[in-house]
Amino acid sequence: MELFSDSTLLLPLVFTFIVYLLSLTIYRLYSHTLCRFPGPKLAAITRYYEAYYDVFLNGQYTFKIAALHQTYRAIMRISPHELHVSDLAFYKKLFRQDGRWNKYARSYDTFSAKYSSICTGDHELHKRRRAPLNNFFSKNTVASRQQIIYTRVNKLCDRIDKYVGTKFTLNLGTAVSAFAGNVAQSTSLGKAMIILDARISTPI
Repeated sequence: MELFSDSTLLLPLVFTFIVYLLSLTIYRLYSHTLCRFPGPKLAAITRYYEAYYDVFLNGQYTFKIAALHQTYRAIMRISPHELHVSDLAFYKKLFRQDGRWNKYARSYDTFSAKYSSICTGDHELHKRRRAPLNNFFSKNTVASRQQIIYTRVNKLCDRIDKYVGTKFTLNLGTAVSAFAGNVAQSTSLGKAMIILDARISTPI
């Protein structure tokens, strides 16, 4: 004779799971660090609220956030662990250059490069990892590269001028991407593999 049936084993698991969900919901709504900020209750409880707009509605959460700001304040809770800010003054205060703040690790997980300097969340560790690169971003180094930028800007403007009055549409996205890649590669590698002479237009 079986001492325990399948249902006898399953019921405690189901009960435990339900208690866990209820406890998590109560915590996120009333005890979490961000609970004092306004926003949709469902968004505060679970990330599935965000997933619904991004997965099932093809990435519409960005636009949903803009609409929600009309209902809630400029600083709004958009997920259990995230706020969204539409106040430029607060943004500058939060991300001031002289401040000490750790990056939100979840935002950098998509890069799959947790040991790189850009994906390092801890402020002090990021400072140590970035130190060898500081000379490349000094004011003198940047100033010495200005001529590279000016040359590429003039090249881009010349390309754009050629299409004025023609029956071609200019793909500015491609043009600006080529320009940015050209400058970045010329600065870091000494030469550019992305050229501004590539085709950036199509006939009307």
